[in-house]
Amino acid sequence: MEQPQRKQNPLETEPIGRLIRRYSIPTALTLMVNYLYNIVDQIFVGQGVGVMGMAATNVAFPLTIVTIALALMIGDGCAANMSLCLGRRQQEEADRTASHTVTLLVAAGVFLAVGGSLFAQQIVLLFGATETAFQASLDYTQIIVWGLPFLLFSSALTAIIRADGNPKYTMKCMILGAVINTVLDPVFIFGLHMGVVGAAIATVIGQVAAGGLCLVYLRRLQSVRIRRAWLRPTAALTGRIFKLGIPSFLTQIMTAAVQVTMNNLMTRYGAQTAYGGDVALSVYGMVMKVYQIAHAMLVGVSSATQPINGYNFGAKRYDRVRATYRMAATIALVVSVGWFAVYQLFPGPLAHCLSQGTQCT
Repeated sequence: MEQPQRKQNPLETEPIGRLIRRYSIPTALTLMVNYLYNIVDQIFVGQGVGVMGMAATNVAFPLTIVTIALALMIGDGCAANMSLCLGRRQQEEADRTASHTVTLLVAAGVFLAVGGSLFAQQIVLLFGATETAFQASLDYTQIIVWGLPFLLFSSALTAIIRADGNPKYTMKCMILGAVINTVLDPVFIFGLHMGVVGAAIATVIGQVAAGGLCLVYLRRLQSVRIRRAWLRPTAALTGRIFKLGIPSFLTQIMTAAVQVTMNNLMTRYGAQTAYGGDVALSVYGMVMKVYQIAHAMLVGVSSATQPINGYNFGAKRYDRVRATYRMAATIALVVSVGWFAVYQLFPGPLAHCLSQGTQCT
C-alpha cells in the first residue's frame, strides 16, 4: 500500500527571493510603524508645544526600543523554535512553544507597565531629561508605559504570525494603530490643548488597538495551536526560546544603550553651548529616529530569514539555508549603501521633516 505524500510547506519549495520579499516587507513596515508612533508625536508636539515637548518624547524613546528588544527576544525566539519544530515534523513541541510564549509575553507586559509606572521618575532622569524638560518627560512617560504591553504584544506576535505564514496581518494591525495615533494627536494636542499628555494618550490608544488585534489572531493560528495545559512556563523551554531570541534582543538593547548614553551627553554638554541642552537633546533624537527607519529595513530582512532558515534547517535542506543567507546579506548591503547615500545627499530635508511638522520640502 502506497504511503500518502507529505504536503510540502512553501518555506521548503518556493523560490528564496520570493520568500524573503514576502516576509521582509511586512516585517520592516511593522517595525517602522512602531517607531512612527514616537516620530508622529514629535512632529505634532514640536508644533504644539515646542522644543521642550520634543525633548520629552526623545527622552522616552529608549523605552520603545527596550520594549521592542524584549518583544523580539521572545517573539523571534518563539518563531525560530516553531519553525525548527515544524521542519522536523514535531507538531506537539511547536504547539508547546507557542503556548509557552503567550505566558512569557503577559509576564513581560505586566513587568513593563508596572515597573515603568513605579519608576517613571528614575527612568526619565536615567534617560537624560534636562531640568526644564523633566516634568514634560515625566508626564509623557507615565502615560505611555501603559501602552507598552500592547506594543510588546504586537511586536512579538509579528514574528509568530510571520512564522505562521501570514506576515501581512500584523502589518495591517500596526498601520491601523498608527493611523489612529496620527488622527488623535492633533485632536488632543491642538483641539483639547493637552500638550505632551495628549500625545501620550493618542499613542497608547493606537498601541492598544494594534496589540489587541494581534492578540485576536492567536485563535486563528494555522500551523500551531495554543493549549491551556502548556501555558505554564518551564525553565528548559524558556531557555530555548531566549537562546534563539537573544541576538535580536542584543541588537535592539545596544541601540537603546547608545541612545541613553547620548541623551545624557547632549543634556550635559549641550547646556554649555549657545543652543542649550533641550535643543541638543531634540536634535539628537531626530537623528536617531531617522536612523531607526533605516534600521527597521535591515531588521526586516534578517527577521525574514528566520522562518525560512528555521524550517529548512529542521528539514535538513541546508542548500536553501545557505542560499537564503547569501541573498539576505546582499540585500542588506544594498539597503545600507542606499541609506548612506540618502544621509549624505539629503540631510537638510530629513531634519526639516522632523523639526517642522508635516511641511517636508
